[in-house]
Amino acid sequence: GAGFDMCFQALCGHDFRGGGTGNPPLWNRTSMVDFAAGLIGAVGVLQHLFQRARTGAGAELGAGLLNAGLYLLSELVQRADGRFEGAPPVNSHQTGYHPAEQLYEGADGWVAIAARGDEMARQLVDALGLRDSVMTPRSAWGEEVAAAISAAVRTRRVAELCDALERAGVWAEPCCDNGERQNLHDSE
Repeated sequence: GAGFDMCFQALCGHDFRGGGTGNPPLWNRTSMVDFAAGLIGAVGVLQHLFQRARTGAGAELGAGLLNAGLYLLSELVQRADGRFEGAPPVNSHQTGYHPAEQLYEGADGWVAIAARGDEMARQLVDALGLRDSVMTPRSAWGEEVAAAISAAVRTRRVAELCDALERAGVWAEPCCDNGERQNLHDSE
């Protein structure tokens, strides 16, 4: 039967995961379940074409929205005791799930920072001048470290911050409010 992306996001739990800890649910407007169903369908077609070339046999293909919605939760693993583990939920500010990988507000806009691993996290701390205040390893970072990073980022212009983080070997990009237009017309 027919389905609607928004309803299947809700049914599969994406809305509460996207809303962030303690927040109301938040719908992902990208219609991600629809897109995932299309991708799953395309993979099925490719598999069928391969099978038909080898055997000549036909096949019936289905790519349901429920399957696609559950596929998008594939970062979760169910343990033997029934608990699910995987990607942590989004924080209550809806800016990320770990202080080393989230959005921060700069002096003139927002920036996405992703410091994967202990070495890159240390490079982030050093680039922000927080070496003396952030001594714990990345795995132990919590709200206090997020607040320290936020305070350091808030004083800097986004372009200057991104340049400094790039020199330090930390992944960062400005949050663009016109990304589609800017990237589609980028001639570089």
